Amino acid sequence: LDWLWALRFGDWRVNPGLSFQQEQQSTDASREDSQMLLGQLGVVRENLDDPLWPRRGYRLDVGGQIAADTALSDQDALRLRANASLILPLHQQFGVKLQAAAGRVYADEPDALPTNLRFFAGGDRSVRGYSWQELSPEDSSGAAIGGRSLLTGSVEGLWYFRANWAASLFVDAGSAYDSLPESWPWGYGVGGRWRSPVGQVAIDLARAEHPDFHDWRVHFRLGVDF
Repeated sequence: LDWLWALRFGDWRVNPGLSFQQEQQSTDASREDSQMLLGQLGVVRENLDDPLWPRRGYRLDVGGQIAADTALSDQDALRLRANASLILPLHQQFGVKLQAAAGRVYADEPDALPTNLRFFAGGDRSVRGYSWQELSPEDSSGAAIGGRSLLTGSVEGLWYFRANWAASLFVDAGSAYDSLPESWPWGYGVGGRWRSPVGQVAIDLARAEHPDFHDWRVHFRLGVDF
């Protein structure tokens, strides 16, 4: 159950709210039941030349959620996150897009938090070349259970070879983790972008590079990843 209040001040959007959630999660190795009442606040600043086909601009999205074990929650918890995107034109037909995401959750028992309060990485909007939410700590059965921290980044070159078409070349890296990984997962690949009448359509071919992962993966996405 969520309540969110949307406020706008020029390029700024401020979203205070409350969220109540109960979750039962089971894997082959464990079962966790959780209940949380969260106060939350999100702040977004965005300035894009075209929200459906941006070629210049930026977006900053930061937020936090807090819970107390004295207020309908199983434990005290604080979750912080930040996402930043920047797209710069280098020439009439070329541009570069930079993206980064970071997060941290503080709790007495992070593994007992609801899944959406933990961090995962991998997938078409994260580190490409890996499956959705593949990059995270695992329990003894090998199931991804999410991490306390998140750090990802991406560099993407764009070639606008026609009015509504673009090609991309990208490198992504990062993971969700409890302790800093000895080797950071990363991936690279190529892709295509089409500005359709209903929004951007993207397809990427990416390869994962990590001691535990070596695979090619196709990612398909509707909407702007920004």
